[in-house]
This record gives sequence, C-alpha cells and structure tokens, in this order.
Amino acid sequence: MSKNLIIFFMLFSLFACKQKQTKDDSIVMNDGTEIPLKPYLEAYSKTLGKSVDTKEFCKCYVPKYYAFLKQHPDKLKLFKEGKPVDLSESDHDELYNPYLDCIAQTASNDTTIKVTFKEDVIMQMKNSMKSDLSGSEIEKTNDINEYCDCIIDGIQKEFTAKEFYRNDYTESDKYKKLTEKCLEITKKK
Repeated sequence: MSKNLIIFFMLFSLFACKQKQTKDDSIVMNDGTEIPLKPYLEAYSKTLGKSVDTKEFCKCYVPKYYAFLKQHPDKLKLFKEGKPVDLSESDHDELYNPYLDCIAQTASNDTTIKVTFKEDVIMQMKNSMKSDLSGSEIEKTNDINEYCDCIIDGIQKEFTAKEFYRNDYTESDKYKKLTEKCLEITKKK
C-alpha cells in the first residue's frame, strides 16, 4: 500500500507544465540543458506541502527524473515541451527509490507539520487501499470504506510529514497501532 501511495504522489507531481524562467530559477543539467524550477516548485509544493524543503527537493529529484527521461527520447521530448509524460509501472518502479531518497534528504525536521491530503488525493488513496484489500480477510471482517477512512484520517492526525514520508512508515509501531485501532472500530456487526 505505501508504494502505491508514493507512486500516486510521484505521478501527481510529475505532471507539471514547464514555463520560461530566469537562469536563477533553473537547474542546469550536466549536458547544459536548463530545467526551470517554478513548475516543479509549484507542483511539489501542492503535493508535499511543508513536509519537505521544496526547492531542495526539486534540486535533488528533477535531475534524477531528467536522467531517467534521457533514456527515453520520446518522453524527454514531451518533458522539454512541458507536456505530461506517461510513465509505465516499470518506469514508476525505477523512479520510486530516487523519489523517496530525495524526500528523506529534504524532509522537514519540524515535528509540528502533520501530513495533510487534498480531497482528490484522499479519493485516490482510498481507491488504492480498497483495491489492495479486495479479497482480503479485512474485507470479510470489516467495513472497508470505514477502515480506509479511519487509516487516512489517522495518518493525517497522528503522523508528522517526516514520519509519513519514510519508506517504512507502515512498519512503524505508530502505524501498527493505527491499523489495530481501525480494525477494531470498523468490524462488521
């Protein structure tokens, strides 16, 4: 479940449009290509909020994304034109660890910043969770809609951004306690 959620954030973030910027607002790649920061700052700000230093995150991740796209000239062309780039599941898998690494490197140390999701992100998360739980024991014993709502609400109330964006947050004691609580209160009658 956590990998699907991170992949969703990657997808949401990568569909930013390119816009002309001054050289001060660009990242220059090793091959001399300038990539404007503004669209990425805006996209990642919306996606990651104050959970990371957005500018530092962009400086970390955009070059990795660009290096990946260089292996795929058709996708690189779309990227340079400011158009969304369709990524396959294997593409997401290849970008997954660099994305998480950059989040970890730039995560806010502010322990007051909680994870917050917009309504469309919540719907995507819920759909992903329901898909993951389809046919599971939890689906048989619990109200899946209530369970997903409980987990998502609990993440937003109980997890700091730094805790949530860790690659292994679902293995933490805090998450395990949350799932136990949600399993208990969403049991079918």
